Amino acid sequence: MRACCFRVFVDGELWDCLLVVKHNRNYALYTSVDRLPSELHPLRLDNVRGSTPTVVDANCLERVIKALEYSDVFKRSALRRMNAVVTHVVDSDMVINVNDISLVPSNRYRLPYTWCELYEKTDLQYREMENIMAWLSTLGGAFSSLGDQTERYAIVAGNISIQQLRIAMKIGDPLIAARCKLYAAISLMQRGMFKQAKFIVQNQYMYFKSQLNVDERLIKMCYGIWAKLRYERNKKKFSLKLM
Repeated sequence: MRACCFRVFVDGELWDCLLVVKHNRNYALYTSVDRLPSELHPLRLDNVRGSTPTVVDANCLERVIKALEYSDVFKRSALRRMNAVVTHVVDSDMVINVNDISLVPSNRYRLPYTWCELYEKTDLQYREMENIMAWLSTLGGAFSSLGDQTERYAIVAGNISIQQLRIAMKIGDPLIAARCKLYAAISLMQRGMFKQAKFIVQNQYMYFKSQLNVDERLIKMCYGIWAKLRYERNKKKFSLKLM
């Protein structure tokens, strides 16, 4: 196994280490904060005497790290370039070549404008979807309260819940999506579809209980819908007996 190490110093203090390792025909890049393989655990690169530091600014170092991360050709070139002088032998099976880098501030930092524009667009979409979700919640609650007396309003409330579910899935919040499913269960219950509503409530209850941090408000929401479901189902059975 052969490896080369780039030790990065800031104001004379060791800041980070970049390790390019060749094992058989495979190349890998590690840093001192990554999970190193077992054969690299004994390394003590902070006490090794390296070469004269190469002065590099932050923009250049970023490009070097990206090139090492994504290009095996660049990793191979780095190993070959540093094979001329062996500066540190760990044991008979592994050779480490050490090169020091002195990191200095850049005169002008390179900003990822494309990423900033993408983030701004995504954040704007997220805020707009949250705003739409709030309006739909108010509208859905109004139709749901009317759905106890009129099935037509219960159908509209169910459709609003489906729209909310689609938005929640786009936002990527599974808890909000689960709440939307409970809203849909209320609509099904108001329309007499008790089995489908029961299935949804039970599934969401088990999902809430499986979370690492259980939200008691959502659990109580399931209890409340379940109590209403039992009441509506018993009321319907009683009305059928009277007929």
